[in-house]
Amino acid sequence: MKLSFILATNRKPSEYADITINSINQFSSGFDYEICVYSQERVAGENVVWIKEEEQKGPIIAINYLATHCSGDYIIQIVDDHILINHIRPTIDVLESSDRLYKICSLHPGNFCGNPIKGQLCGTKNIDFDVPYYPLCRFPVLHKSVLPVLDNCLYNTNFIYHGADIWLGYYLGIKGCPSFDGPTSVRAHNPTKYLKYEAEDCDTCRLLMKESTINNIPYNFKLV
Repeated sequence: MKLSFILATNRKPSEYADITINSINQFSSGFDYEICVYSQERVAGENVVWIKEEEQKGPIIAINYLATHCSGDYIIQIVDDHILINHIRPTIDVLESSDRLYKICSLHPGNFCGNPIKGQLCGTKNIDFDVPYYPLCRFPVLHKSVLPVLDNCLYNTNFIYHGADIWLGYYLGIKGCPSFDGPTSVRAHNPTKYLKYEAEDCDTCRLLMKESTINNIPYNFKLV
């Protein structure tokens, strides 16, 4: 079995990606694994496969590229301002031994978070329709067999930067396989929030959720 950690970054490696990569190498022994990094600035290190980003178009495009071009049986998506704080093996073992419809969950960021519900702000407007409440899938860990269920992209391509984890968790929920936070934890090491596109992306999420209450839409449904 091979694992592919995927990481999109556009920040100084010594302050972000290198720290994340070191944590992966610390807690991934015993597996055949690669760390696929998509960035404009070269990133090197143990087990790193670097893919040069020719033009910055946002992390969703980068993450989807990595998810569909990596070679692992399992894909683990992590971000450059978080680190692993324990081994990935317990999460892989949980998914391998489960009878879930889809082998997918999330790394555990330390707190529970679910999708916004009726009456709550999502983007520039409140949600004005009834929606069920499901866990977000903030740091997906998935077997590659799940990708076709997600229309062969990890995140819906309407998103630019934010909100895609909300839709992923919500979609898994309405398909009868809600996400959950696995036993492998992550924590922020240099947290930085990029606010551009947040309202736009959350509007996208709200519109996808609303459309899903009316129609049986595919995961990568294209908004007009």
